[in-house]
Order: sequence, then C-alpha cells, then structure tokens
Amino acid sequence: MDSEEEAKAKDILGRLSDSDLEGLKDTVTNKQISAHGRKDCISAIVSFSQSAKELLSRKRFKRDILIQYLYDNHITVSANSSKETCVNSIIKFWKSKSQHENQDAGIATPTKPEQQVSADHLLYQDNPEGGQTHAPVSPINVSITVNVLPQATSQPPSSEQVGEAFVTWFYKMLNSQNPTLSNVPEDFGSHHFWPDVNFKLLCVTPQPLEEEFTGADLTTQRLLALVKEEQLLFNPNISNEGMKVKANPHGQLVLIVCGTVHRGQDCLGEFEQLFGLLRDPRFDNNWKVKFTKLRITCSQVTAMPKLTAQAVGEVTALIPV
Repeated sequence: MDSEEEAKAKDILGRLSDSDLEGLKDTVTNKQISAHGRKDCISAIVSFSQSAKELLSRKRFKRDILIQYLYDNHITVSANSSKETCVNSIIKFWKSKSQHENQDAGIATPTKPEQQVSADHLLYQDNPEGGQTHAPVSPINVSITVNVLPQATSQPPSSEQVGEAFVTWFYKMLNSQNPTLSNVPEDFGSHHFWPDVNFKLLCVTPQPLEEEFTGADLTTQRLLALVKEEQLLFNPNISNEGMKVKANPHGQLVLIVCGTVHRGQDCLGEFEQLFGLLRDPRFDNNWKVKFTKLRITCSQVTAMPKLTAQAVGEVTALIPV
C-alpha cells in the first residue's frame, strides 16, 4: 500500500474492537510481532498488509462494518451487497479521494479521476458471472425521489429497499439543516409529512423530556429545532441489525431504525426512531410520514447500537406477521 492508502487503512482499522485488532495483527504477522495497545496493532497490520484489498477482505472486517464505513462517507450501497462489493467500493472511494486531494493541492495525476459512487448516481450490484457491474438506479418515491437498486427492472423495490432508501434520505436531509456543517441545507419541510402526522419525542436524559405534536407544521418545526438550535446530528445504523421494515398489502410501511446522536465532536448517546409511511396518490404516490416516534437516550456508546427485541416488537405490533 502507498502512504495515502496506509493512512486510510489506519482510519478504518480504528473501527475494530481491541480483540479483533489483536487477532488480525496475529494473522497478518503470523504471530511474529508483539504489539502494545491499539496504535501498535494498527501499525503492524498496515505494515504487513500487501494491499488494501487483501486487508479489507480479512474475516475480521465484517460486512456490516464496511457498509457503515461507506455510509459514514456518504456512499450508499444496497443492504444486500456482498462483502466483495463493499471492499471494491471502499477502494474506489479511496482512489477517487486521493486523486481529488492531489488536484486540490496542485499535484498532477496520471489517470482520470474515477467518479465517486453515491446514492445520487449508481449503486453496485453483484454480477452472477463474477465481479461487479454498474447498474442504472431506478427511482422510487419517498416524498422526493430516492434511488435504490431494484432486484430486476420488471419488479418494484422491496419494502427493505424502500426503508433503506427512506432512512438514508431522511437523515441526510435532516442533518443538512445543522448550522455547524458547511453544506447547503436541503429541502426539509412540512410537505414531507401528512397534514395530520403525529410526532412523539422522548428524551431519556438527567432531565427527562416527553413531548407530542400533531400536524405537519409542528412536527417539522420540532425536528428542525433538534438540528438547528440543539445542533444534533443523527447517524443511523442501516445494517440489518440496526433497521427493521414491515409492510402490509394495504400500502402501509412501518420501519424502526437506531443509531448514535452527536453534537460537534461529541457522541451524546443513542436514538431509536419509528416511522409509519403511506403513499399520497395526489403526488405521484410519494411516500409521506404518517406518524413517527423518536427516543433519544443520553449514554456512553462503545459500539454501534443494534435494535432490541422490544424495538422490533413495536414494528410487529403495528403490522403483525
């Protein structure tokens, strides 16, 4: 690996637990190197790794860790993507980022920069013949158009794909309203909610707070206050362990997602949010929020949150199996 790849490899290695780092170090170095602490383990792993692909393909790098890394860097892949797809997406992202950094620094690059794969462009799909192909993204409506990768062009997207697309779109749009970010705020407003939407907010903090709002305007204003005035940022876990989606034949879709809550450089705790979505036939059958319940818990976070059985039960209770 070159120096730029080594720096990025050290960054993603920082997501592994202490035991996984120790085990990976022993595997890569054939137990010939002793290391003291995380920093030494990471340095040894990088030094003894022949390539980025070899490193990321190691068993210690679980698929969910790779998907979360891609999401944190605003690169969306399907929740059903293989580990190989995720590895190739990360390598492509690293190369693209390095080339853009070199251009910004005035350094000439011999090859044409590769386009970053994002939710607004292409999603990877596995090729049965081996390798990957780039498939055009077919849009589905989630109040605004959100792109997901269908299983086949003749079939509508699954409820899981709709749920993943909605979660990615919703929090990206909501977080963009945070004044501490440099990006331009996206279009977040009452038109994404049904007029009679119900919103329940529960904050489990030293000073507990419980609020309830009815109506699109009040719901929008309270959500905006969380990110604009309180400057919160929501990082959802879009893996199978962090999100549950259910749908019924009548067109209702219910999902729950968990993740971490941040302010600036600080992780404040965890959140769970339940959504009920319905299509609006007046607006091209776009999905709109019918009800939502947000629970924010102030706690020390040591790993990406996973949905509890109780949280999954909330979805099942609304749409029985």
